[in-house]
Amino acid sequence: MKPSLTCTLSSELPELKAGGKVQTVQLTPSGEGLARDGRRFIFDNLEQIVARSLEYAGTTEPVIDFDHQTERAKENGKPAPAAGWIKAFEVRSSGIWATVEWTEAAAQMIEKRHYRYISPVIKTTRDGRVELIAHAGLVNNPALDMAALASTEEGTHDMLPKALLTALELDDAAELDDVIAAILAMKTAIANRTKEEQLSSVFSELATNLAKERLELHGERQAAKVEEAIRQGVIPPAMRDWGLQLASTDEASFDTFCTKVGKPLAHLFTPAIREETLATITRNDPYSVALKSEAANVARNLGLDAVHLIDGTK
Repeated sequence: MKPSLTCTLSSELPELKAGGKVQTVQLTPSGEGLARDGRRFIFDNLEQIVARSLEYAGTTEPVIDFDHQTERAKENGKPAPAAGWIKAFEVRSSGIWATVEWTEAAAQMIEKRHYRYISPVIKTTRDGRVELIAHAGLVNNPALDMAALASTEEGTHDMLPKALLTALELDDAAELDDVIAAILAMKTAIANRTKEEQLSSVFSELATNLAKERLELHGERQAAKVEEAIRQGVIPPAMRDWGLQLASTDEASFDTFCTKVGKPLAHLFTPAIREETLATITRNDPYSVALKSEAANVARNLGLDAVHLIDGTK
């Protein structure tokens, strides 16, 4: 389980002899305790706590500052001078102790009782199990004595709202970093979904326009097919609307109908005078040899001028 946000405890310093700079002080208790604000801490494997603390410090010595200024520097922008350095940890039955070397300024303050307590900064799991000691600070306002697991920092180990964890589908052991990561992932997913929806909308509109254009072209083709059927004598002009309706709803059926019916009305749309005959007819020679045909006889019987019969004039 990952370490949680930092908490602080505190214990009273032993008296420092005049001119002394090195002390052995107790940093943590052993076992389990309940703080006055309701927080519960567990020190159940002191050797592991020390090992993790040394690993966390790396090649440096854990610092002891004044009033936890190391933790507050980011907020108040003030410097965080060292009051001392933890030279070594020691596991005892009563808890974890440390050999501390104080700076001259800190030693004088401790000797004169300007500072009376040391407060280690620890990292814990969500269930209050102590993982390591990060550093420590000289303080004067401890909330509790060591036996009761005092903490001078508030709000550093507050439980994340369960409703928030549930909404983000995180378990109860989730840390603040997990919550932030889940929110960022959700934000990214929403952004990606928005882009997908925008692209989908564009493609949908494009598909609609293409379908509309295709339908218009399809309709033009069907209308042209019906007109051609009328011109060829497949159906009479009176059946134009019927042909358009059938062709638009089932073009294949219209094609089949035209094929089966043939051209029963073709003779109605065939000119009485063939084109080669028309070529020989002129207004100056209305009774040419070309009129010695059925068309000429029809013209005479009707009392019409053959030229008028041809061009429709009177």
